[in-house]
Amino acid sequence: MARSFPGTPNSGENNLTFFAARPTRGVFQVDGNGELDIDVYYGAYNRSFTTAHSAGQLRIFSVGYVDHRTTVFKTNNRAPAARAADHGNIELATVGADYAHVFHTAAAGAFDFLGWDTIQTGSWGTLTQRAGAFVGELGW
Repeated sequence: MARSFPGTPNSGENNLTFFAARPTRGVFQVDGNGELDIDVYYGAYNRSFTTAHSAGQLRIFSVGYVDHRTTVFKTNNRAPAARAADHGNIELATVGADYAHVFHTAAAGAFDFLGWDTIQTGSWGTLTQRAGAFVGELGW
């Protein structure tokens, strides 16, 4: 990726992470780091929680993707003619959070759990994009 700026300021148990980039064209380009007209953004807040018998971490994050290329043939299930006529931008925003925690016990061992949830909104050219996902896990 070219022209990126990562940042990770820390303060005790807290961490902020920021990232912005413009991807470069593939490995078969010979003109050296030609940019694609795409913007990628990421930001996250992380917090660690620690006690004598447990540890956990929370992350709240957001990802942005904007593809300004209007001549790219968008992948979807519409007819080829409809996709070729679609000259709208791809603009996606994803927001989510996850939390993982482990509890240590002397008698039964370690117990852990994980939760992760995210939603996505935006546009895929002229189509509206809405999506979501979640996962949960318990372990011993």
